[in-house]
Amino acid sequence: MKTFRFLWLILFPAILLAQDGFQLKQGKHKCSLPFKLINNLIFVEGDLNGVRLTFLLDTGVDDTILFNLDKDAEVELANAETVNLRGLGNQEPVTGLRSRGNLFKVGALSDANHELYVILERDFNFSSHVGIPVHGILGKKFFENYFVQIDYKGKRIFVYDREWGIRKDKFRSFQKLSLTLDKNKPYVMADIRMPDKSSFPAKLLIDTGNSDAIWLFRDRNQVITVPEPNIRDYLGYGFSGEIYGLRARIASVNLANFTFEKTLSAFPDTESLQHLIAVNNRLGSVGGEILRRFNVVFDYKGNAMYLYANNELAKEFEYNMSGLTVQHDGFQWVQQQVVKRPDEAEAAYSASISLTFELKPSFRIVNVREGSPGDIAGLKNGDLLVSVNGREVQRYGLQELVSLFKSEEGRVIKIKIDRDGKIITTKFTLKKLL
Repeated sequence: MKTFRFLWLILFPAILLAQDGFQLKQGKHKCSLPFKLINNLIFVEGDLNGVRLTFLLDTGVDDTILFNLDKDAEVELANAETVNLRGLGNQEPVTGLRSRGNLFKVGALSDANHELYVILERDFNFSSHVGIPVHGILGKKFFENYFVQIDYKGKRIFVYDREWGIRKDKFRSFQKLSLTLDKNKPYVMADIRMPDKSSFPAKLLIDTGNSDAIWLFRDRNQVITVPEPNIRDYLGYGFSGEIYGLRARIASVNLANFTFEKTLSAFPDTESLQHLIAVNNRLGSVGGEILRRFNVVFDYKGNAMYLYANNELAKEFEYNMSGLTVQHDGFQWVQQQVVKRPDEAEAAYSASISLTFELKPSFRIVNVREGSPGDIAGLKNGDLLVSVNGREVQRYGLQELVSLFKSEEGRVIKIKIDRDGKIITTKFTLKKLL
């Protein structure tokens, strides 16, 4: 604590003179940093007051949010006050803190006077939903000063000084779209066509924190109806709880010169949207399942977004056909047998075996969609996965399991689970309902 206070006193005069938000190091025109892509979501590392943390990069969030701090990620925060935080979900607001005057570094970018919010609720555990430790969300402030290019295929972010980028004409081969900033969040206009041939223009949030392709808010405009067939599904997790709604395919989404046919779309329940801050004429969101098909450039100051298609552009929109939502459930000690091979000269006389214990991830079913293949196979909320298709679950990552459940219609999935200490084996076949 004494060290933090000493550093704060040294930094304070510089803060008064500093520019707002993240800044490139003096003399640098660009920088880049890697990211992890999990279920279409972007995760970057940053240093907050000297502590290394992992953040979801989310254009749908205004301020930086901190949560899930444990004994291995203790951060000293300055100038804190209590606030109430609301977000997507059907529960009540959560208690939090607002803190000003923090030093935040992401790659070669730094902000010496960073304001953030802290969620104090212990039940809010985003990490279990993506399978890696996640300590917070980084929003608008990362994007506001520079060109920010997200290469989804290469899993790398490039940040360019605007004047330098314009002079170099960096994005001449990209498709340019007009971007509107409303309440500090980026919106574009898209054309939506429904299966009944009706169509309408829609103001949509560009949301890197949403893993789906499209969300449409059916309570905002009578032109939005849920097509048949549709399924009721778990859509995600927000600050205020779980989000449910319907999934269905619409005829197409047109974004600039790009058209996406048979787009898998989500229609969240009205209750899940009750804490959402209303934006004039907003009808939904564009999420990671569309964005991952591009190199995407955000230019908040120039009110523009640039798109360059990668080789994922024409891929079909798939969904979790199993009906199972699986969550990271901590770690287990797993016994492994290691055979020590003797030297050639000793091979005829000796061999040894040793046992080692390693921490491996465990996964639990937290939601089963009614009527889905997983439901029909008898799987239930709370079941602990033991193996999938003959492979011990500890050898899977969460992303691998998600990809497996989306893989191909007709694929047989054999699952062994632990239900209250009883081992049960079952199987089901992936089937498209949409």
